[in-house]
Amino acid sequence: MKKIILLSVIFVICLALVSCGSGQRRKNVRSGDGFAWSNVAAEKMNWDLAKEYCEELNEDGISGWRLPKPQELKMIYSNNSHNCILDGNTDTFWTSEEINENRARSIEFSFARVEPQAKEKEFAVRCLRNDE
Repeated sequence: MKKIILLSVIFVICLALVSCGSGQRRKNVRSGDGFAWSNVAAEKMNWDLAKEYCEELNEDGISGWRLPKPQELKMIYSNNSHNCILDGNTDTFWTSEEINENRARSIEFSFARVEPQAKEKEFAVRCLRNDE
């Protein structure tokens, strides 16, 4: 019985590694819905810097990145692909939705909760582009 449980655990781990990659830093992760995701930015940043970071990002010679809309980030969560696309990161991520000059929307990935935040707060960033 212990062998069956152990083999089952090993199988599940292998399946996760195959579906998400080997744990190495992946480039341009495709979500299967017409989009590609950049790597998570190395540092958290405020909303203005996050927007600028995505607009200026050139990852592996590919440009055209942007901050994702809240519904695009929520779609990842509802498709249960957030562990692969966000590298298992359950931080709060900035979205492109600006509320006013001082506030923008973020999504907290533990519960896929979209919330207004002060733009000066620093959150995680992962950029999106149309997959061509």
